[in-house]
Amino acid sequence: PGYSGFWLLVSDFGLRDIHGPVPLDGQPTSWVIGGAIVLLLALLAAAYLYLKRRQKAPAPPPAPWETALAELAAARELQHQALLYVERVGEILRRYIESRFSIRSTRQTTREFLEGLRYSGEHGPLAPYRQELRLCLEQADLAKFARLAPGPDHITGMDRAVADFIRKTKPPEHPKGGRP
Repeated sequence: PGYSGFWLLVSDFGLRDIHGPVPLDGQPTSWVIGGAIVLLLALLAAAYLYLKRRQKAPAPPPAPWETALAELAAARELQHQALLYVERVGEILRRYIESRFSIRSTRQTTREFLEGLRYSGEHGPLAPYRQELRLCLEQADLAKFARLAPGPDHITGMDRAVADFIRKTKPPEHPKGGRP
């Protein structure tokens, strides 16, 4: 008698027995699976294109004359160390010549480089500057190999000569302000 009242109470609230899983009408068709794959690929392609457009184009490398002038300005801090300064300016000058004129100068001795200029004739791009280059490169060689420190006047003159050479050999600007 004690349990019958409980079952009667439970049945009043409409509690029912547990049923098993509801069967589906069939497995997803190949069209549904194919459509899901195509949708996933389309989303991946859209994300790739979006990210690719957001990336900025890399900036063009600086022009050889810009690099050389910046390196020359940075080297001026070494003017109180004459040997190191003159050696560094000689390296800057050689790298500039190589990158600007495609003339191999960093792997040649000064004598080999100057002989090459002499054989290039009077119409070569460096012909008007042959004497200036000779003086600067020989001064750099004296500092590098003989450890002969130049005086303050020679240091100032070499700095001015290299900077003037770089500015004189810079190609003319294009009308739109771009690089040549």
